[in-house]
Amino acid sequence: MYSRSMRFASSILNWRLLQPVVMFFIVGCASTPLQQIDQTFTGRLQKTLSAGITQISEKYIEHISASELALAGLRGLDNIDSDLIIEVETETLAVYSRGLSRREYFLPAENNADSWSSLMAVILQYMRTGDTPISTASEEKLFEAIFDGSMSLLDPFSRYAGTKNASKNRAERSGFGGIGVEIGYEDKGARIIDVYPATPAAAAGLQANDLITHANSAALAGLHPSKILKTIRGDIGSFIGLIVERDGGTPFNLSIKRERILRPTVKLVLKNGILQATVTGFNNETSRQLATRIQSAFTDTPAQVAGMVLDLRGNPGGVMTQAVMLADLFLVSGKILSTRGRHPSSRHEYIARGNDILNNLPLVVLINGKSASASEIVAAALQDQQRAIIVGSASFGKGSVQSVSRLPNGGELKLTWSQFITPSGYILHGLGVPPAVCLGVDDETADEAIARSLEQIPVLQDVMSSWQELEFSDTEARRSLRATCPSNAQKRALDLQVAEKLIRDPELYRRIIGVSPSIASADK
Repeated sequence: MYSRSMRFASSILNWRLLQPVVMFFIVGCASTPLQQIDQTFTGRLQKTLSAGITQISEKYIEHISASELALAGLRGLDNIDSDLIIEVETETLAVYSRGLSRREYFLPAENNADSWSSLMAVILQYMRTGDTPISTASEEKLFEAIFDGSMSLLDPFSRYAGTKNASKNRAERSGFGGIGVEIGYEDKGARIIDVYPATPAAAAGLQANDLITHANSAALAGLHPSKILKTIRGDIGSFIGLIVERDGGTPFNLSIKRERILRPTVKLVLKNGILQATVTGFNNETSRQLATRIQSAFTDTPAQVAGMVLDLRGNPGGVMTQAVMLADLFLVSGKILSTRGRHPSSRHEYIARGNDILNNLPLVVLINGKSASASEIVAAALQDQQRAIIVGSASFGKGSVQSVSRLPNGGELKLTWSQFITPSGYILHGLGVPPAVCLGVDDETADEAIARSLEQIPVLQDVMSSWQELEFSDTEARRSLRATCPSNAQKRALDLQVAEKLIRDPELYRRIIGVSPSIASADK
């Protein structure tokens, strides 16, 4: 037998099946008449909120109901209106504020994202009828407050990016229309700090320290840096006219066609017969950039290369698949990475495809406490497969994968949806990658550091075995084990000196690389 209130709730929910948006309104103070609903406003809100709640509830690594996300999102609005009160009863939700009379709404089904987003949109519309800060807040401000509230239930690596920041994030991952320069800002215009290789700027002959004073006939002097950047960037295939000053000489004109630009993330030099590759991040071109530079080095000086140092110190990560592809450059077989999450699409096995670009020359990877995520994938895979010696300190310990979902408003959600599992079977989240040669903060020479590591090989083997056998849930033990090689953020000349000695001494390299345990436990 349904109660009267339950029959009323049922009739409202049935009505919703016939209407794009409903009011979910039950009881309001007599002094607050029902306001006219702005269907366009509520429609935009409902569409974006529904997409967001659906993405989180489906993809996030742990299940969180639509109701929990919606209520946390509504409570997040107190960042805009500190007087806002949200009260939840068994079947109803009440909203009021200093400038808004109390109003109650029936609660939708716990996991119905569409109904919850419709309710949220209607509540927001009502909130905007009162004399409150929410009534004057922009839609983007509302989305930020709501999604920040919802994301507070998630881990620190899951976050919402508004329209502007999401656009910047996409440009970093996939590129933007531009000419290929890094610029600084001065009173007279834009000073070129660096010209990216193989870009329109390089082809046009632009150089570091050139001053761009005009773009498309408009003077850049006095413009805000964001305005200058927006002016120089533009649609791929479009042209930009520049006036450039060089070394105080006569200004000259250039017309340059914009192309898709990705910031270079790879630098490679050949020094004393050893390739030194620095990878600062992982975007959609990183593995290709590194492969191209290594191939060029072998073409130019094939007999001079004794080995390679891959410097991942301070690398915060980026596109996961690029990390897999970069590790694959040096592996001929075996597992690179496994990912495991709640969503079926989050479960993958990544296997090497059979080509070592260095032809088995010695490889040393440098890491530190700021080497995270994608850089840890590379370090762990190369260590577990006994393809490289890891030197430095324990890495950051971010062993989770984030998926990026674009929302109807142009913003995006970055959601943790799986965990990394290394080839030897350990979850590095909260633990990091252990270096075979641990370099602490004490002063010592490269010879002393290597001698110490050789003396501690039995201890190091035990540590690495424990690293790979430790239960993920044992937080205290993971913290204790991580402390055996304390994480630090330093980039020291000692790191490179140790790497060079390891590469130049085949017997020493063989002894140290053998410290890593067998990956036979990968399927445990």
